[in-house]
Amino acid sequence: MQLVCKVGTRYPDPKNPGHHTSWRDGQIIEHTYNNHIALGSLQSMHHCVINIPNADYWKLRGSTDWKSTKSAVMNLKKYLCSTDLSGKYCWELTDSGLHIPKRKRDFFVDYKWLLQEGYITQSQYEDIYNQDKVADIQLSILDWTEILKHEDYDTHLDNTGLLTKGSIASGTYQIGTGGGADYATWTLFEADIAAQMTGDLTGEGQDEETVISARVEFDVDTNTYLLKSTAESGAEHDGTFPVGDGDGAWISMGTYDYFNFDSTNLKNVEISKLAFDIAGNGNIGINVEALDGEILLNRLLIVGDADSLRGINLLEVTNGVVNCRNNIVYGVGAETTEGGILVRLGYTGTAIINLYNNTCIKNYNNFIQNRSGTNDTFVVKNNIAQDNTGGSDFLDAGAGFGTHAKNISEDATSPDAAYQSKDLHTNSVFVDYDGDNFKIDKDGDSTNLAIVDDGEDLSGIFTDDINHDAGRRP
Repeated sequence: MQLVCKVGTRYPDPKNPGHHTSWRDGQIIEHTYNNHIALGSLQSMHHCVINIPNADYWKLRGSTDWKSTKSAVMNLKKYLCSTDLSGKYCWELTDSGLHIPKRKRDFFVDYKWLLQEGYITQSQYEDIYNQDKVADIQLSILDWTEILKHEDYDTHLDNTGLLTKGSIASGTYQIGTGGGADYATWTLFEADIAAQMTGDLTGEGQDEETVISARVEFDVDTNTYLLKSTAESGAEHDGTFPVGDGDGAWISMGTYDYFNFDSTNLKNVEISKLAFDIAGNGNIGINVEALDGEILLNRLLIVGDADSLRGINLLEVTNGVVNCRNNIVYGVGAETTEGGILVRLGYTGTAIINLYNNTCIKNYNNFIQNRSGTNDTFVVKNNIAQDNTGGSDFLDAGAGFGTHAKNISEDATSPDAAYQSKDLHTNSVFVDYDGDNFKIDKDGDSTNLAIVDDGEDLSGIFTDDINHDAGRRP
């Protein structure tokens, strides 16, 4: 078994660790099978890698299925999660509401304790906090849990290394297990970001699948700069569900995972050109909650199943601007408040939420608005909804869809009456409807294309749609 642990603290004052999503010294970032995390890259110099040969990762896990919810899988997952204030992990909740953890992780390794107990040498201990060296530790112990501490019951031993700051604050870094990558997973990349950025910071996914086994919580002061997660050049998805390398940069979630943006320090954020496989219990593609700046969700492909909750979840965004455009979400959800894109407007704050040119297909509900009584600005234009699997194309469980124009539904729920009850797939306008490629085909059915092409001209707002065109629809 291999543990990858945080070195230092994102917020360097241990008495004031910042937001509950901040990293602390020794917290377990990832656990996986031995020698999976290639040594020599930034993730191995900036984090502490502990190999425990006597612990068989796959035997402990009891499954090679990343989306399994077997008890052994969830028992191992608890080391990458935190309980909420009621002491429950996210999979122990009885409803589909979001789990609000007390902290980033419950469990940590105390490096000073390892030194005192003779598990590591003084030289190894010093290498852990030297971010120019690889801290590769081999521990021949029978019970790997004997080195673990819990944030509720154990105190970090006094150690100047606790004040070590995050390592990267600007630049462009590659994520993937292919050759030359800086980080094997998005979790490792995010864990290495400093508390405050000093320039634009970009993570770029390689043309392959990467797996996350715990949700990725972005908590950084962007400090007027751009924080960007995207695909590297040539690794953009092609609009179809990836099945292997060569199909674009795609992220496969285990269970109860998502990309989370919940910090008022976030001022300028972009998530673009990535594909997400969110099939599995409790998964959400992108969750946006608190931010004071602007976030762009652009040209994403999000694919789920009946067990996943929502593709994009805009949950009571208190302030800031959310531009959600040119995304394709399909196959998500099986219950009343689940589906493609959900917006829950906030009672306080003055957020601006813009939904432009999104396509939601075969979700339980395709678009959902479920909050009334708000000061937010909500704009919904040129979106396409088809073939919901039990709910509505546009579910209004709140106070309507704000300022809206030319949204197409197959059922009678579009907020724009002239665009209701439009079946675009029997005589298809999509590249391959049966093959789940829901980009618009310019050679598709001419009658239905005329409906699509009648969308409002948004070229004054953006000019790059999901086909790299300055078109009106995705």
